[in-house]
Amino acid sequence: MRKLVRSLVQGGDLEGAIQALLAHAQANPEQGADALTLAGEIALELNVAPQPPAPGAAMLVFQGDRRRAEMLFRAALRATPAHGLALYGLAKVLPETSPERIETLTAATTSKPTYLGLLELGDALRSFRNDYEAAYAAYRQAHELDPRDRGTYTKLADVCKKLGRPDEALQWRAQWQQRRQAGKPAVKARVLEVTLDPEGWTRCPACNRRFSVTNSGVFKDGQHRCGQALSIRR
Repeated sequence: MRKLVRSLVQGGDLEGAIQALLAHAQANPEQGADALTLAGEIALELNVAPQPPAPGAAMLVFQGDRRRAEMLFRAALRATPAHGLALYGLAKVLPETSPERIETLTAATTSKPTYLGLLELGDALRSFRNDYEAAYAAYRQAHELDPRDRGTYTKLADVCKKLGRPDEALQWRAQWQQRRQAGKPAVKARVLEVTLDPEGWTRCPACNRRFSVTNSGVFKDGQHRCGQALSIRR
């Protein structure tokens, strides 16, 4: 589909590219949703912000044509209601606090799950609906798609605290520390020295958690619960 308008886009004729896609959608209904979705994406690259009247003056601001993009994404969804890219496109132009945005992101991640899409859904569910269980499910699915990124470990730990599951929150933070150190075996094996305060408390340098050395559920046999070996200096 992009090959159809590549030369127009590269030449800066974004309006021409949109018109070509609209004509293609009309002539080829079976490809209509794809063409309309791409037209919506191009509309977001079409600057509609007022510009300085002086010839040769620098462009001060950029504002994509969000209203037109929304119309095109909605047209694509009328043709193909479960079109993943059109759903993501529509979610992009809807107001951040809009209930429809959450519903659209839910449909988008159901139709075409992506790591970033699931993070956006989880953030929206947590921030605007306080639905921490649903946010947890979205973050967990994102983590399964890409377990390498720190973002899901942090978000899962945070939402577990909101759900009253501090032990699981600690496990997610510890898992990230273990993964981060996986490529550094010498560092991972190193015993870190910590100093106790007068009450017998200290802080693990690996996971940054404060703990009491008398709590065997947290510190046992010279190892903190996160997996870091510690040497206690009294």
